[in-house]
Amino acid sequence: MSQLPSSVRRVACYLRRSREDLEAEKRGEDTLLAQRELILKDILPRYNVDFDLYEEIVSGENIKNRPQFQLLLDEIRQGRYQGIVVKDLYRLGRGNYSDMGVVYDLIRDKRIFIITRDNVLDPANHDDLRNIRFSMFLSREEYEATVWRLVNGKYDKARNRGAWVAGPTPLGYDYHRPSRKLVPNADAKIVKLIFELFAHEDLGYAAISTRLKRLNIRTPKGGDYWHPMQIRRILCNPVYIGTVRYRTTKRQKSDSKIVRRPEEEHIVFENAHEPIIDRETWEIVQRKLNKSLPKNNLDFSACELAGLITCGTCGRKMIRQTSTQRYHHRNSNQVSVYQKSFLACLPCGHYVKYEDVLHQILEYLRSITKLDSNVLKDLIQQYTESKNNQEKLQQILHDAEQRKQLLKVRIERAKEFLLDGTFTKEEYDELRRKIDNQICDINAEIEHIRSKVSEGPSVEADHVESIAEKLQTMLDIYEGLERKSQRNTLLRAIFDSIELHFLGKRGRSNAFELNLVLDFGFLDR
Repeated sequence: MSQLPSSVRRVACYLRRSREDLEAEKRGEDTLLAQRELILKDILPRYNVDFDLYEEIVSGENIKNRPQFQLLLDEIRQGRYQGIVVKDLYRLGRGNYSDMGVVYDLIRDKRIFIITRDNVLDPANHDDLRNIRFSMFLSREEYEATVWRLVNGKYDKARNRGAWVAGPTPLGYDYHRPSRKLVPNADAKIVKLIFELFAHEDLGYAAISTRLKRLNIRTPKGGDYWHPMQIRRILCNPVYIGTVRYRTTKRQKSDSKIVRRPEEEHIVFENAHEPIIDRETWEIVQRKLNKSLPKNNLDFSACELAGLITCGTCGRKMIRQTSTQRYHHRNSNQVSVYQKSFLACLPCGHYVKYEDVLHQILEYLRSITKLDSNVLKDLIQQYTESKNNQEKLQQILHDAEQRKQLLKVRIERAKEFLLDGTFTKEEYDELRRKIDNQICDINAEIEHIRSKVSEGPSVEADHVESIAEKLQTMLDIYEGLERKSQRNTLLRAIFDSIELHFLGKRGRSNAFELNLVLDFGFLDR
């Protein structure tokens, strides 16, 4: 065992909950407090070193899921610390093998001493380095064994008893803890309604969503908008006929992608709990779902306004929807079929005629090409200044928020130090005052930047004329394009943003206004 040399001047104390700690906290124990007291009152007093605390609130399997550990590793790379203090070596392990390789190489290359209650491990010492390797490897193996026992125990309960072990309970059911099974609740009638509308009224996902909203039926999270894919997931879920399925997919360790498992690995338990939907209705729905799968053919292409229009109420992208209407003539048996297209924001329930929106956009572009050069020059100048200010402000706000967040973390740590006696009330108040002053300075900096008006570049007359000519050329190109997807690409290049504001019913149609912003930066290229 190596001793701590005088070259170690500053160390990082890393605190992290283990799986055993999480179980202990369910019993009311504060495991981070116990770790902190061990490090501050038992380990650190033996050494004359400065230190910083890194407390991991969450305990993830990988480094990417441990923000405090990531920050610690970055500081080690920059040479801030010469040692790490931990309750035990397991706190540094249990990541995947590639993560452990990163940690091990950094400890060895930077010669980072590992300090525990019982040992001081020196990476320059062969025996100590081997001890570090063994501890990291064994901690990972212990983690894999623990996960294997938990997962297989869970699947055994599902396989033998039909227990519900898939996490959150689906809509329409409650989890009955004594039997570990699902029991229907009051929301079962919503599930029945969704299946009824799809099976017997031939409504699609979006139409069912609209019907539920009109009936004031709230989503499981309390919202008023049922996403169409949420409707589809309900219709596809065999849990509603009393069947539970497990081990149908798995997440790959290499790239975190979810892939389907082979059929022989699936766990299927029928009649596991009371069904909500009868078999006949279930089979009707599944036949319709399978029949509707190839609805989008291979030559599908985007419409002109795809992904271009934003709802001015909620900020979501508006989508194109079509409806088929049949008109029966009074004096004959003939039926006329009309196809209508709308731009819709399903969460807000707003619908406007698709062709009206497209017509207004093209008319706007034609009017721009006919503007007086001085008016067009002002438009370009305003766009340039607004764009410059917005980009600068966003970057400053981002940096400022990060700095403020770090200061808030320091305040929370100081509170804990006050509670456990590390800080006196006077020391805490002094530190809090300094941090509050720094936050005030950051806020003042933001206000100062917002008050400044940037000077955009001057716009010459010939420059304005070239932009007007280019816009006219692009309009001519648009008219000559046959594919809607090509027109969409051109419009998305011309416009920086288009926001639609719904004005309500006006006569026989819905009124709206558009806030159109041209991308003069693109037109200038």
